[in-house]
Amino acid sequence: SIPVAPDNDDYGETPSLAGIISVGNPKTAEIEQSNDVDWFAISMQEGSTYQIDLEGSPTSAGSLTDTYLNGIYDASGNLIAGTANDDGGVGANSRTAFTAPTAGTFYISARAYGTSTGTYTLTATDITSAYNTNEFNITINFNGDVRYLSYFEAAVLRWTQIITGDLADIIS
Repeated sequence: SIPVAPDNDDYGETPSLAGIISVGNPKTAEIEQSNDVDWFAISMQEGSTYQIDLEGSPTSAGSLTDTYLNGIYDASGNLIAGTANDDGGVGANSRTAFTAPTAGTFYISARAYGTSTGTYTLTATDITSAYNTNEFNITINFNGDVRYLSYFEAAVLRWTQIITGDLADIIS
């Protein structure tokens, strides 16, 4: 038999019952009852970075007062570590950034924080260009003793690695 979501639930909470969302096309849905979870299938490209926003009343994108992003799941339905988020967006909205390790279908799992109910908007945005580290440059104008120049050059390299490596943590 084919699994179906309960009559009062707009989207199911498994890959086989997931709704569909596409990059750049927001999806409005509802947490109809306490502990409801909605899953959405999304196609992603390998190496592309996506910002996932789950928004409710803090940005007038729904009536849900506090959203919770359970995380992003792989094609087999396994949670990808580090993708869950609570309050990473505006107010009590959720936001995470994710770089797809492979091309294919992934799943986004949305719910309310606690037992709240209400509507929300889920958006996936391709922000790959924002993560282009080739456009990042640190320049230090050094006018000191040339014996110390190598230390400054090493510091520039290390800070470039730290900053570009942590951009995903800062943005998400």
